[in-house]
Amino acid sequence: MTGSPPTAGATAGLIAQGARIFFQETFGGNGRTCGTCHPAEADFTLTPEFIAALPADDPLFVAELNPDLAGLENPDLMRSRALILENIDGFDQPPVFRGVPHIFDLAFTAPSAGAATSQISATLP
Repeated sequence: MTGSPPTAGATAGLIAQGARIFFQETFGGNGRTCGTCHPAEADFTLTPEFIAALPADDPLFVAELNPDLAGLENPDLMRSRALILENIDGFDQPPVFRGVPHIFDLAFTAPSAGAATSQISATLP
C-alpha cells in the first residue's frame, strides 16, 4: 500500500459507510442485510433465544412470510438451532445449514479459511 494513511475524518467516514452497508444494504436480494443474521445487539451472532425474541415481521423470517421464498430456510432448524441455509460454495452447489458465527471469526471461515489456516499453521511450533 502506498501513500499516506487515512485521516481520522476519512476513517470515521469509512466506518460509517461500512456500517450503512452492513446494516442497511440488501444488495437487491431477499430483504435481508448482513446485520439481519449478524445483529450487533447479539454480538453479531444468532441464537435460538435471540430469534425467539424477534418480531414476526423481522427480515430473518422472509422465507416464512413470502411464499415465493419458502425454500430459502428451514424454519424449524432456524428457530430451534439458529441454523441458516447458505450457499457458501456458490449457487451451483447444494446449500448447507450453518450456524451464524461471530464476525470476529471471519478470518477462519470460507472463503479465506485456507489462507488464515496457512498463516496460523506457519506460526505453530
